Amino acid sequence: MGNRIVSYGVGAVFACCVPFLCVLSAEVREIRAADYGAVSNDGLDDTPAVQAALRACAGAPSRLVFGPGQYDFYPDRAPERYLFVSNNDEGLKRIAFPLEKSENLEIDGQGALFMFRGWITPFALDHAKNITLKNFSMDWTRTFHSEGKILEVHTNGLTVGFSEAFPYEVRNGILVFTDGKKSQEPQTTVKGSELTYPYGGLLEFDAQKRETAYMVWDYWVKGGVTAQELGPRKVRITLPRLTGTVGNILVFAPSHRDCPGIVVSDSSNVTVSHVNLYHCGGMGVIAQRSRDITVDHVQVTPAPGSDRVVSITADATHFVNCSGKITLSNCLFENQKDDATNVHGIYARVARLLAPDRIEVQLIHPQQLGFDFIVPGGKLELVHGPSLVTYGEAIVKAVERVNKEFTRVTLTQPLPAESVVGDVVASADGYPET
Repeated sequence: MGNRIVSYGVGAVFACCVPFLCVLSAEVREIRAADYGAVSNDGLDDTPAVQAALRACAGAPSRLVFGPGQYDFYPDRAPERYLFVSNNDEGLKRIAFPLEKSENLEIDGQGALFMFRGWITPFALDHAKNITLKNFSMDWTRTFHSEGKILEVHTNGLTVGFSEAFPYEVRNGILVFTDGKKSQEPQTTVKGSELTYPYGGLLEFDAQKRETAYMVWDYWVKGGVTAQELGPRKVRITLPRLTGTVGNILVFAPSHRDCPGIVVSDSSNVTVSHVNLYHCGGMGVIAQRSRDITVDHVQVTPAPGSDRVVSITADATHFVNCSGKITLSNCLFENQKDDATNVHGIYARVARLLAPDRIEVQLIHPQQLGFDFIVPGGKLELVHGPSLVTYGEAIVKAVERVNKEFTRVTLTQPLPAESVVGDVVASADGYPET
C-alpha cells in the first residue's frame, strides 16, 4: 500500500485555490483508496477500506483519490458517533467518512458514485480544518422516501401503483415500506434485522412538471395509512380527505431526518465542490458552529435515469450559528423536500433566574436539543420572549451543561432589571457574510 508525494509551489496554490493547499510549498501526499481495498463496481462494502485510507491520511496534508465507478458503503462496519445535528434528528450515527479533527485533507472522487445502503451518514466533519470534498456523486440503493403513481381516485382515498424501486407490504391493513429483503432470522420483541422505511407525510407531485402539484394539501400521518392490496404492486389507500389527480405522483416522505448527507460541525475552511447529491435522509449540507464554508457546483437533484421526483428529503443546504463567509455558487437545488438554504441562529429560552448574574436556559425545539452555542467569553443577545425585541447584551463567564436540554450560564455582569423568565438568548458573535 503506497502513496505519492506531490509538491505544490506558490503558483499552484494560487491557481487552484483549494483551501488545504494554502500552506505555501507544502508537500501533499496522494493516497489512493484502491491501495487500501476500495474497488469500484464489485458491490462489496468499501467502508473498512475507506477507514484505513483515512487513517493513512492523518498527520500531514493529504489527498485521498478514488476513481470512476461505484463504491458501496454499508452501515455494518462503519464507525459510529452520537451526533446532535441542528434541524435534523439526533442519534447514534454510523458514518462512512468520519472526519473528526481532520486537517488539510482533500477527498477527490474523480467522478465516482458513492452508493449508500440503509441507515448511514456519509460525511461527518467535527472540529476539522481545511477540508475539500469534490468530484463525486451520492445516492442510496433504497431511498428513505417512497413514490407511487396515482391510478384511481376514490372517496377519501386513492389507488396507487409502486415500481420495484419502492418495495412495500400491506401488514395488518397498514401500508409498510421495506427494503424488499426478508429477514433471515426470527423477528422477536428484542431484535429484528428487517429494515422498514417509516413515513410521516403524503404530498402529490405533478408528473409532467415534476414539481409539487398545484394547490395540494400536505397530509401528515402517524403510524401509516390504511391499505388494501389490489394486485401486483397496486394498493388502495384510505385517509380522510385524501384526493389527487390520476397520473400524478404521490410521495411518502420519511418521518425522520436521521441520515443527512454532509454534516459540518465546529469546523473551518470547508469546500464542497462538483458534488451531485441525488439523495439522503435529511439535509444535504448542514453546517453548524462553523466558519468559511464554500458550496460550489453542487447539484441536489434526482439521480439521472431513476425517474424519481424527489431528490433529498429536507433542505439542500442549511447553516446554523456559522460565521466567516458562506459561499453558494453555480449550484442547482431542485426537488428537495424543503428549502434550498437557510442561514440562521438559535434561541434558547430563559427557564430560571438563578442569581443576578446567573441563568438557566432551555433549548425547546426537539431538533435543536444538544446544540451547544453558548461558550465562555461569548457575547449573548438578550431578547424579550413575547416580542423578540432585543434589550441588551451580556458576556458569558462560565457554562455548565446540565444535559441536552438545559444549560446554566454565569455572566460577567448582572442581568438588566427587566430580565424575566421566558426571555430568550442568542449568540451575538460572528454572523456570517453571504
